[in-house]
Amino acid sequence: MDDIRALAREIYRQRVEDARRASPERKFFGGADAFDLACWASMIGIAHMHPEMDEAGHRRVLEDRFMQRRRRQMATSRENAA
Repeated sequence: MDDIRALAREIYRQRVEDARRASPERKFFGGADAFDLACWASMIGIAHMHPEMDEAGHRRVLEDRFMQRRRRQMATSRENAA
């Protein structure tokens, strides 16, 4: 178990170093890359949960989740502003 923790720490350290050395352009597009990766992973999960749907159906589920999240954020913002 200690070997795994040491490996995880080393990987994290390398990722931090890489991020610090990255150009501003790479940092900017890194956010979009992370979003794309998150969407891809979510689509895989949705496809697993809904094998009866086609890709368009999976995309609609993902979009619905985005909209639900947005509504919750807006409600929280209004509550905090009041």
